[in-house]
Amino acid sequence: MATSAYLKWSDALKIIDLLKRDKSLQSTQYLAFFSLGLFSGLRIGDILKLRYCDIKPTLKVQEEKTKKKRSITLSKEVIDLIAMCKEDLVKDDLDFVVN
Repeated sequence: MATSAYLKWSDALKIIDLLKRDKSLQSTQYLAFFSLGLFSGLRIGDILKLRYCDIKPTLKVQEEKTKKKRSITLSKEVIDLIAMCKEDLVKDDLDFVVN
C-alpha cells in the first residue's frame, strides 16, 4: 500500500518566510506561485495562466484539468503577498512574468 507525504503547515510557513527574505527575482516568483497554490488549492498550470489583474479577494477560475469553474476566496495575507511581489512579477498590469 502506497502512502503519501504531505507538507506540514509549519513547514509551508517556513518556506514562505524564507522566500520573503530572499529578494531575488526567482524567489519572488516562487513566493507568489507557492502562496497561490498553497492557499487556493490550484494546480500550477492554472496558476501560471493567471494574470495579475485576476488577483482579487474572490478569484474566479476555470480549472484546466477538470474544466470546473471555481470561485476561491483569497485571504488578505495572500493578496498582500502577491502585491508585495508585483514589481518583479508584472510587465504591465496584466501579465505575470515567468522566467
